[in-house]
Amino acid sequence: MSTRKPLATGQSRSEQPHIGCYRLLKTLGKGNFAKVKLAKHVLTDKEVAVKIIDKAQLNSSSLQKLFREVRIMKLLNHPNIVKLFEVIETDKTL
Repeated sequence: MSTRKPLATGQSRSEQPHIGCYRLLKTLGKGNFAKVKLAKHVLTDKEVAVKIIDKAQLNSSSLQKLFREVRIMKLLNHPNIVKLFEVIETDKTL
């Protein structure tokens, strides 16, 4: 059984912020260069955590390390390690 929170007055589901196929619901945490948002896949209704990284806050060395971490996480499949489902990159964010 799933429960849905009411939307803010005058706000439809299509007006909520999206990243790819994920509807952003609320901020779970934030740091110096990233935020973690609770999101829901628009087709499956599956809840996920979406990490939004501000690439402008990172130097080239940190960006290289970040992309290396993403490559490694794509390969990992372990019950005690968070699963990476998808990577969406824009000019400003990852």
